[in-house]
Amino acid sequence: MFVRVKSTPNSPRQSVQIVASERIGDKVKQRFVRYVGVDMNDEELVKMKELAEFVKAGLEAESTPRQFRPDESARMAIDGRNKAELSSDQPLNVDLKQLREESRVVVGIHEIFGKLFDELGFDRVLGNPASKRKSVIDLERDFGVKLDLNAVY
Repeated sequence: MFVRVKSTPNSPRQSVQIVASERIGDKVKQRFVRYVGVDMNDEELVKMKELAEFVKAGLEAESTPRQFRPDESARMAIDGRNKAELSSDQPLNVDLKQLREESRVVVGIHEIFGKLFDELGFDRVLGNPASKRKSVIDLERDFGVKLDLNAVY
């Protein structure tokens, strides 16, 4: 989702909207999510965009878990946009060697089915996954199924 400012050719007013990009077939379309409001001047536009960031953060927090609270996320987006507007004429210098991961949130199928897999005891029955080569050897030894290792690769 992102905040979009839309203007009409014959009007000085601009409307602020929250939209999401969706892939439909081979095309990407923008889906309207929430209408935030219309501004009459630049000062109102800034406030309307900030409001839209808070609304967007709240909507995103409802659909997926986040590392930050919605208000913190919105504040970071607003601060980032303000910094980008101030320094848009200067190139951004980033030393990629200095980047580091601070934390990671893993959300998905493994949390649900991994726990269920362990609780049912399948982890003790099935063991850990093996390499392709070991799987071919085990299949032939245990079940008499002979597979060409190159075909498995």
